[in-house]
Amino acid sequence: MKRVEYHPAYSSAKTVAFYVSFGSEVETVSLIKREVAEGVKKVIVPYVDGSNLGWVHVTDFSDLAPGKYGILEPKKELRRAQPADITSADVVIVPGLAWAPHKRGFARIGYGKGFYDRALSKINAPTIGVAFKEQVVPHIPVEESDMTVDYLVSDD
Repeated sequence: MKRVEYHPAYSSAKTVAFYVSFGSEVETVSLIKREVAEGVKKVIVPYVDGSNLGWVHVTDFSDLAPGKYGILEPKKELRRAQPADITSADVVIVPGLAWAPHKRGFARIGYGKGFYDRALSKINAPTIGVAFKEQVVPHIPVEESDMTVDYLVSDD
Protein backbone atom coordinates (compact mmCIF):
# COMPACT_ATOMS: atom_id res chain seq x y z
CA MET A 1 0.00 0.00 0.00
CA LYS A 2 3.03 2.30 0.22
CA ARG A 3 2.80 2.94 -3.51
CA VAL A 4 -0.81 4.03 -3.15
CA GLU A 5 0.18 6.59 -0.53
CA TYR A 6 2.55 8.24 -2.99
CA HIS A 7 -0.01 8.40 -5.80
CA PRO A 8 -0.99 12.06 -6.43
CA ALA A 9 -4.73 11.28 -6.35
CA TYR A 10 -4.32 9.71 -2.90
CA SER A 11 -1.86 12.17 -1.41
CA SER A 12 -4.06 15.15 -2.33
CA ALA A 13 -7.31 13.54 -1.15
CA LYS A 14 -9.10 14.79 1.94
CA THR A 15 -11.66 11.93 1.96
CA VAL A 16 -10.71 8.38 0.95
CA ALA A 17 -13.12 5.51 0.33
CA PHE A 18 -11.33 2.27 1.22
CA TYR A 19 -12.29 -1.34 0.92
CA VAL A 20 -11.48 -3.33 4.04
CA SER A 21 -9.21 -6.13 2.88
CA PHE A 22 -10.36 -9.72 3.18
CA GLY A 23 -8.69 -13.04 2.48
CA SER A 24 -5.99 -12.80 -0.17
CA GLU A 25 -6.76 -9.20 -1.20
CA VAL A 26 -4.07 -6.55 -1.00
CA GLU A 27 -4.04 -5.54 2.66
CA THR A 28 -5.63 -2.16 3.46
CA VAL A 29 -6.26 -2.51 7.20
CA SER A 30 -2.95 -1.03 8.36
CA LEU A 31 -3.38 2.07 6.17
CA ILE A 32 -6.99 2.52 7.30
CA LYS A 33 -5.89 2.24 10.94
CA ARG A 34 -3.13 4.79 10.41
CA GLU A 35 -5.35 7.26 8.56
CA VAL A 36 -8.03 6.99 11.25
CA ALA A 37 -5.46 7.45 14.03
CA GLU A 38 -3.81 10.46 12.37
CA GLY A 39 -7.12 12.07 11.46
CA VAL A 40 -5.69 13.99 8.50
CA LYS A 41 -7.92 12.27 5.94
CA LYS A 42 -11.55 11.34 6.39
CA VAL A 43 -11.98 7.60 5.92
CA ILE A 44 -15.14 6.00 4.60
CA VAL A 45 -15.65 2.25 4.31
CA PRO A 46 -18.45 0.16 2.84
CA TYR A 47 -20.99 -2.27 4.17
CA VAL A 48 -23.38 -4.55 2.31
CA ASP A 49 -26.83 -2.99 2.07
CA GLY A 50 -29.02 -5.37 0.10
CA SER A 51 -27.54 -5.46 -3.40
CA ASN A 52 -25.56 -2.24 -2.92
CA LEU A 53 -22.82 -0.83 -0.75
CA GLY A 54 -23.57 1.71 1.94
CA TRP A 55 -20.74 3.93 3.19
CA VAL A 56 -19.84 5.20 6.64
CA HIS A 57 -17.28 7.64 8.06
CA VAL A 58 -14.99 5.69 10.37
CA THR A 59 -13.21 7.44 13.21
CA ASP A 60 -12.09 4.37 15.16
CA PHE A 61 -11.13 1.00 13.74
CA SER A 62 -12.98 -0.72 16.60
CA ASP A 63 -16.21 0.51 14.95
CA LEU A 64 -15.88 -2.36 12.47
CA ALA A 65 -17.16 -5.90 12.92
CA PRO A 66 -17.53 -8.93 10.60
CA GLY A 67 -20.50 -8.47 8.26
CA LYS A 68 -22.62 -10.66 6.01
CA TYR A 69 -19.67 -12.14 4.11
CA GLY A 70 -17.25 -12.14 7.06
CA ILE A 71 -15.66 -8.91 5.85
CA LEU A 72 -15.15 -6.15 8.42
CA GLU A 73 -17.73 -3.41 8.00
CA PRO A 74 -19.19 -0.63 10.15
CA LYS A 75 -21.38 -1.77 13.04
CA LYS A 76 -25.09 -1.12 12.57
CA GLU A 77 -25.26 1.67 15.15
CA LEU A 78 -22.46 3.53 13.35
CA ARG A 79 -24.36 3.34 10.04
CA ARG A 80 -27.08 5.53 11.55
CA ALA A 81 -24.67 7.84 13.38
CA GLN A 82 -22.10 8.52 10.65
CA PRO A 83 -23.55 7.78 7.21
CA ALA A 84 -21.50 8.83 4.20
CA ASP A 85 -21.94 8.87 0.46
CA ILE A 86 -19.32 7.48 -1.90
CA THR A 87 -19.70 10.65 -3.95
CA SER A 88 -18.06 12.52 -1.03
CA ALA A 89 -14.79 10.65 -1.63
CA ASP A 90 -11.89 12.41 -3.31
CA VAL A 91 -10.40 9.03 -4.27
CA VAL A 92 -11.67 5.45 -4.08
CA ILE A 93 -9.41 2.45 -3.41
CA VAL A 94 -10.89 -0.55 -5.23
CA PRO A 95 -10.39 -4.29 -4.63
CA GLY A 96 -10.06 -6.91 -7.34
CA LEU A 97 -9.09 -10.52 -7.95
CA ALA A 98 -7.64 -9.90 -11.41
CA TRP A 99 -6.74 -6.79 -13.41
CA ALA A 100 -5.94 -5.99 -17.04
CA PRO A 101 -5.24 -2.86 -19.09
CA HIS A 102 -8.34 -1.58 -20.88
CA LYS A 103 -9.08 1.36 -23.17
CA ARG A 104 -11.05 3.01 -20.32
CA GLY A 105 -8.37 2.41 -17.67
CA PHE A 106 -7.98 -0.95 -15.95
CA ALA A 107 -10.58 -3.71 -16.02
CA ARG A 108 -11.17 -5.81 -12.95
CA ILE A 109 -12.72 -9.02 -11.84
CA GLY A 110 -14.23 -8.90 -8.37
CA TYR A 111 -16.23 -11.47 -6.46
CA GLY A 112 -19.04 -11.35 -9.03
CA LYS A 113 -21.85 -9.67 -7.14
CA GLY A 114 -21.42 -6.24 -8.80
CA PHE A 115 -21.26 -4.24 -5.55
CA TYR A 116 -18.29 -2.12 -6.67
CA ASP A 117 -19.53 -1.73 -10.24
CA ARG A 118 -22.77 -0.20 -8.93
CA ALA A 119 -20.92 2.01 -6.43
CA LEU A 120 -18.33 3.22 -8.94
CA SER A 121 -21.00 4.12 -11.48
CA LYS A 122 -22.07 6.95 -9.12
CA ILE A 123 -18.74 8.75 -8.71
CA ASN A 124 -16.49 11.16 -10.55
CA ALA A 125 -13.51 10.80 -8.21
CA PRO A 126 -10.31 9.07 -9.31
CA THR A 127 -10.24 5.34 -8.65
CA ILE A 128 -7.16 3.31 -7.75
CA GLY A 129 -7.07 -0.46 -7.98
CA VAL A 130 -4.47 -2.29 -5.96
CA ALA A 131 -2.97 -5.60 -6.99
CA PHE A 132 -0.23 -8.10 -6.51
CA LYS A 133 1.78 -8.50 -9.73
CA GLU A 134 0.39 -12.04 -10.11
CA GLN A 135 -3.13 -10.58 -10.41
CA VAL A 136 -2.30 -8.50 -13.49
CA VAL A 137 -3.16 -10.32 -16.73
CA PRO A 138 -3.13 -9.27 -20.39
CA HIS A 139 -6.92 -9.33 -20.91
CA ILE A 140 -10.19 -9.56 -19.00
CA PRO A 141 -13.58 -9.71 -20.73
CA VAL A 142 -15.51 -6.52 -19.96
CA GLU A 143 -19.28 -6.20 -20.02
CA GLU A 144 -21.07 -2.89 -20.42
CA SER A 145 -22.00 -2.78 -16.71
CA ASP A 146 -18.39 -3.39 -15.61
CA MET A 147 -16.67 -0.30 -14.27
CA THR A 148 -12.96 0.18 -14.85
CA VAL A 149 -10.56 2.04 -12.56
CA ASP A 150 -8.38 4.97 -13.51
CA TYR A 151 -5.12 3.73 -12.01
CA LEU A 152 -3.63 0.42 -10.97
CA VAL A 153 -0.92 0.18 -8.35
CA SER A 154 0.87 -3.11 -7.85
CA ASP A 155 3.81 -4.44 -5.88
CA ASP A 156 5.79 -4.70 -9.13
